[in-house]
Amino acid sequence: MTLEVREKAVAFEAETTYGTDVIADSIDNYFKVVGDAPIVAPQRVVVESEEVCATQDGIEHQSYTSHNDVTLTVYLRGKESTAGDAPLWAALLQASGAAETITASTSAAYTWETFHTPSNAPSMTIYEDVYYTNGNTRRFEATGVYGNLTLSAEMDNYATVAFTGMGLFTQAESSTSSRTAPSAYDGSKSALLCRAMTIEINSTAYNLRAFDLNTNWALEEDRNMSGSSSLDRVYLKRGSASRMGGSLEFADIDLFEQILTAYGTDAQYTFSAVWSDGTDTVTLTFTLQFGQYTRSGGNLNTYSVPYFVVGTPTITFT
Repeated sequence: MTLEVREKAVAFEAETTYGTDVIADSIDNYFKVVGDAPIVAPQRVVVESEEVCATQDGIEHQSYTSHNDVTLTVYLRGKESTAGDAPLWAALLQASGAAETITASTSAAYTWETFHTPSNAPSMTIYEDVYYTNGNTRRFEATGVYGNLTLSAEMDNYATVAFTGMGLFTQAESSTSSRTAPSAYDGSKSALLCRAMTIEINSTAYNLRAFDLNTNWALEEDRNMSGSSSLDRVYLKRGSASRMGGSLEFADIDLFEQILTAYGTDAQYTFSAVWSDGTDTVTLTFTLQFGQYTRSGGNLNTYSVPYFVVGTPTITFT
């Protein structure tokens, strides 16, 4: 009996034309992923008959192909090589609605935009090659992928980038023995640890234990009955109550004083977080407003406060 094992190879790239496989089986970079859960999941919908007839047997159904769900998490990594290079995993940022700005020999910056377009925030193609105990592989593929991104930082752990979205339907292929496992991943770039970070609110440094940033898009599905699959395209749209945001966790009383100052005035503050390993530097900036804080007990009390983004977030790689 042949079984699927936990090993997998994942590749993704930004598309030049929505829904068209940009990789075309010519893979430039493979990426390690966090955890062993499935990455690409094809979805087919069963349509049950509502007819009634004089038989105890069920009436046969029909089905149609719907879409592919896409869920993956990677560690935060820096630029590909030298200053001005994009990170190899930039397609995840762009497929979550971030527009790319390259400044030659200086930086690569990604800014989330409400009115992004396929030219500056393209969809992506993703491959998931899974492996079996007999040495064969099977590829799960999705094109036209857009989705939400969550950047998470927790002290003494690697920063993570989680992506959840959907793309056009592609059926899982038949298993094959013609592929060999890749030997290199992530361009040999190291993951960035949440340690020795600089985090500032209104240009004052504070000590955080954890924070996250969620894009909070509404994934709008354009569906019709023209094709064999119902999903025609995925759009990222900002609803009336879907601002970007996240939460901060801390024990720093100086930060709590700052939050109390802002609490009664609905003040807007700048936020900046910097990861650096001496070779790569990643800087996240935006403007925020605080929500209702909570306190937890213990010998040393901690605090958690939600925040809401009111100024466009940018993540910069140098």
